[in-house]
Amino acid sequence: MTLYQEIVAKCTPAEIAAGNHHVVAAKVNVGRVKTIKTPIADVQAYLQTNGTWWAIKAVAADTNHAANLAAVAVMDVANARYENIDMSLPIVAQMFGGLVAASIITQAQADELMVMGSVPDPVTYLQCGDAIEKGV
Repeated sequence: MTLYQEIVAKCTPAEIAAGNHHVVAAKVNVGRVKTIKTPIADVQAYLQTNGTWWAIKAVAADTNHAANLAAVAVMDVANARYENIDMSLPIVAQMFGGLVAASIITQAQADELMVMGSVPDPVTYLQCGDAIEKGV
């Protein structure tokens, strides 16, 4: 989605026509985020702080548990030689979803983990003015 498309989606035609790009930017910036790679150490620290790390380790060791594959995936990520994880990947959502389905973590905890991969991505009033002027 282009910035102009975001503006059209979030602002009224009157707001766009008024030419107050500060107002337009403020409306566009609500909920505007970009995805970043999340340090695996931060994910592990979150799980430890919330008391779910050890439950995940126990499920990973129990091959008969319904969430075993999801727990093993978490352990594999934690033990990987990589520093970061891309929380926007569908497989990451599936991994945490498996833990939620088995009541190892709550949906709220899964949501908090997924949000770790998003940061605000604000635009300036100048960027909005330029996008409106060019119509793209």
